[in-house]
Amino acid sequence: LRYDPTREQGADVSLAYSASGRAWLSALPEDHALALVAEQGLTPLEGAASGAHIGIGELIAILAGARDKGHAEAVDCFLEGMAAIAIPVLAKDGAVLGALSVAGPAVRLSRDRRSACLPALRAAASQIGEIHAASFFFRRQI
Repeated sequence: LRYDPTREQGADVSLAYSASGRAWLSALPEDHALALVAEQGLTPLEGAASGAHIGIGELIAILAGARDKGHAEAVDCFLEGMAAIAIPVLAKDGAVLGALSVAGPAVRLSRDRRSACLPALRAAASQIGEIHAASFFFRRQI
């Protein structure tokens, strides 16, 4: 397995196939989330596992599950052999600021390991949400 994070530098996140995209979408109103996915499309990125393609019905179910659990996961969806778990980062007023994730090789970031990462991930996302106003990057208008 080779993971090259520079591959994503400057690239749009895959909303439907990445844990971060799913976490972010799950915190948005469903119609807005689906409009963003429709704009980007449902074609998996090059390098995703064969059979990773999902339909809109599957995505709606994935996002509903992420809303219920408060986090999203992706295994072999973004890149074959990769697993990730992500939490939406929310401002105090409930606005979605982004997502915080942990990713790694699926053989090391097993379901149990991803679950074990959740408390720290939730705490970090909460802290970022509480102090985001102090950051230039969150205050600037894009």
